[in-house]
Amino acid sequence: MISYIGMLGADRRVGYDVTKIEDVYGRKHALYLAYVGWRKVQTDTNTYFPARTAERVKALDGALQIGWEPRYGIDDVQDDEYVRRFAREAKASGIPIFLRYASEMNGAWVPWHGEPQKYIEKFRLIHDIMAEDAPNVAMVWSPNFWPPDTIDDYYPGDSYVDWVGFPLYSTPFSAGQEQLKGTVIDTFAPLYDRYRHKPIMISEGAIAHTYLPTNKAYWSWAESQLGYMYGLLPRLFPQVKAITYFNFSRSQAVRTNGNYVYDIGENPFMDGFYQRLIASDWFLSKIEPGVDPIQYRYTPFLGRSLPTGKQNVLVYPTLENELGEPPFAIAIYQGNQFLGVSYEAPWEIEIQVSTCYQHGCLQIVQSETGPS
Repeated sequence: MISYIGMLGADRRVGYDVTKIEDVYGRKHALYLAYVGWRKVQTDTNTYFPARTAERVKALDGALQIGWEPRYGIDDVQDDEYVRRFAREAKASGIPIFLRYASEMNGAWVPWHGEPQKYIEKFRLIHDIMAEDAPNVAMVWSPNFWPPDTIDDYYPGDSYVDWVGFPLYSTPFSAGQEQLKGTVIDTFAPLYDRYRHKPIMISEGAIAHTYLPTNKAYWSWAESQLGYMYGLLPRLFPQVKAITYFNFSRSQAVRTNGNYVYDIGENPFMDGFYQRLIASDWFLSKIEPGVDPIQYRYTPFLGRSLPTGKQNVLVYPTLENELGEPPFAIAIYQGNQFLGVSYEAPWEIEIQVSTCYQHGCLQIVQSETGPS
């Protein structure tokens, strides 16, 4: 039920220098995201593998997630010297590698889309090569959440997939229309149910706080969405073992003709909230198998009475209003007795429950506005 925190440090303050992340965001991260062009030579190290980035990550005692995408098409993926050398260099890095190979294969926007059986064949090939030459590499199979109806066609099989990864973005527009209702959990839940037998990572995810075509800011809305991604999602879905934030600056978005700004540091509402969220024991800053600092687990009660005694209650408010506004506060009462209150996600409230002789004597009250 705990998750590794990760980041793509392409934001204004970090500027791809992963050594700055801890100073900027107040905590060391366990995973660092990098993208590697297929058959591209890293000119600073004369390697195919991103050796310089791996050196920095190793100094941070971290792990590296690599987006490795066969840009020339699936037929160009062969058991050749390029792939074998990449594997040897990955092993030589001496750090855990999460290899997100040929992701979003179910989307027509990538050149490795459209031939599920051939995709499976090539994924298995890469898996076998890494198993032989780079045992420190975990294979991440990472479809896009859309379109959902063809995802299963591309699944290589449990023996070849170490982790399942999903991108998870929340944006204030959908199909050209402003859409603020709902949360990232609404998108993620159906996918989770299909692949929860594997450890799952949010391989890249972010909250858009500015819409560039109009330069309109959605700061408070984005802050709320961040709370659902980092506050509620890892607690509600125990197989989510890692979340990597796609921290992409405004200048990078403009340069790449993007519509959204995801940079946490460019939204004062999100900046402090992110640091508060990742300070929780629910997140780990180092890849350490078997470590679990959380001594309790959440059990869904869905309207039933809670057991007596001290309880840590997690409340999940769905955002059904059209503006996507979260509650100002959530309070719990037993009869007329006030037990506790929370003012932000994850809306965890520690309470003392007395003997309850009637169903429904425990009440959860949601306040939509603050004091006037």
